[in-house]
Amino acid sequence: MLDSGSSFNISKSSLITIVEKIISETDGAELYRVEDNLIDKLIPRRSKKGVRIEFANGVIEVFISVLMKKGMDIPFVCETMQNSIKKAVQEMTNAVVNKINIRLVDCIA
Repeated sequence: MLDSGSSFNISKSSLITIVEKIISETDGAELYRVEDNLIDKLIPRRSKKGVRIEFANGVIEVFISVLMKKGMDIPFVCETMQNSIKKAVQEMTNAVVNKINIRLVDCIA
């Protein structure tokens, strides 16, 4: 939950669900899932979740791992995702979204 200084409380799992939905609706991008990579299956500590959200002092940081379709304009797709995620999270939480970090895991056909 957000800290008591914010005017609205929402769980991390709810925010993660919202971010996952935004990614799934973004043309050219797919959420990276651990089971997509054999090395991550074999070495779980190395695994990264597709979406991670951190709260600190009313500020939110979002970390996402995505797969991009080949031929897409990666900077444009990333900027579109960042803007959509920032708007949705800020509207739902009344907190500042400080960072949205996107990790491009791989390109897919």
